Amino acid sequence: MSETKTQKTYKLLNTDTKIHLGRTLYRIQALVEIDFGGGEVVHKGDKGGYLESEANLSQAEAWVFGEVAIVGETSICDGASIGNGARIGNGASIGNEAIIGNGARIGNGAIIGNGAIIGDWASIGNGAIIGDWASIGNGASICDRAIICDRARIGNGASIGDWASIGDWASICDRAIIGNGARIGDRARIGNGASIGNGASIGDWASIGNGAGIGNGASILTTLDHLIFGPIGSAGRICTLFRKVVSGRVVALVRAGCFEGTIDEFAYEVKQTHGETDIAKEYLSILPLLRFRAQFRFSELTEEEKQSANEAKAESEVRS
Repeated sequence: MSETKTQKTYKLLNTDTKIHLGRTLYRIQALVEIDFGGGEVVHKGDKGGYLESEANLSQAEAWVFGEVAIVGETSICDGASIGNGARIGNGASIGNEAIIGNGARIGNGAIIGNGAIIGDWASIGNGAIIGDWASIGNGASICDRAIICDRARIGNGASIGDWASIGDWASICDRAIIGNGARIGDRARIGNGASIGNGASIGDWASIGNGAGIGNGASILTTLDHLIFGPIGSAGRICTLFRKVVSGRVVALVRAGCFEGTIDEFAYEVKQTHGETDIAKEYLSILPLLRFRAQFRFSELTEEEKQSANEAKAESEVRS
């Protein structure tokens, strides 16, 4: 039985080469018209970027634009599009129908899922994984070995730290910052300009408001496990109350500017800084609401949190 060969959509030009990282690369030229939709069309005879070999780019209507150089074990699958000035690292994998924007950077060994969209000038770190149909906004930064799950959306200018994990259908809005090792649950939403600290955990479906400041190691199970107030005070700060588990118990912490501490510590700091002024009265007026939220609305310890606390205590006793 004879095999059906895929029609070639491009060829390598032996007459148009360059040396990149010590390897010879060949410019590609379209053999057929490729229509990516949205008005983006590659016409027969158009020239694109440079490949080391045909193994780097599928012959099924994928394309590399401009001066892009693809080398080594990098693989670009069917229907994918690589924008002008983009840089694809060695060993990276670009899925079917994925779109890599102009000037984007894809790190070594990164995996870009089927149908994923990487915006202009976005940066994807080494070993990072972008799920199927996920969307990474213009200028966003996904650091090394972070995981962005299927259909998640990362907004323009957002930053996702090393080893962080963003769940399916989650939405990280514009300019939000997710710290190293943080976990954002499925369908959770992180608001514009919000900051989630290193190692923090945001539960499935939880929604963190715009400008919130969630500290390192916080544990937000539901939306009610945090509270935002502001702008407030002389500097017009956005202050945030959030849930954290410390030594096997739930603690309510306040974050305001450089300050982070308990509600009582926050009250003391306000009095020390602002005395009996109207600014102090404004800050202190919200204390009853903070205490009520922390006492009656914060989630109780889960069985998983209790187990983690017991394990940490046992480990500490062994070390001592």
